[in-house]
Amino acid sequence: MSLGHVDVERQGSPKAIGRDERSGFFRVRILLNISPDHDWIECFKNPSTFKPDEAHPRLAEIQGNVLLFWSSEGHITENVEWIDKYTSQANECYHRKMAEKEAEIKRQEEKMKREKEELKRINEMLEKL
Repeated sequence: MSLGHVDVERQGSPKAIGRDERSGFFRVRILLNISPDHDWIECFKNPSTFKPDEAHPRLAEIQGNVLLFWSSEGHITENVEWIDKYTSQANECYHRKMAEKEAEIKRQEEKMKREKEELKRINEMLEKL
């Protein structure tokens, strides 16, 4: 955890909540401790390292604090482990993004302060005319 942002984490055990008749894949639900925002979801959907598999984050759905994905029975444990890895990567990515955004906000605030001081100085000079 950094910069006051809470990490997104899995809460409890995953649950199989349905099965697709055609593919035989199971719908797996993972509860998260919080509802991640758009920036975190973007990080999650675009991991730096991944396994090209059925549980790639781009195929997952996030609805509030629920993460849903499809998995074959034979890979379900491995896929949950990968989802946990993707979640960890997304947290790291998210913290970097937030640090960059906060640094940019600080730069903009400093720029506005300098401009305001400059205008004040110029106006003080003009008052003497």
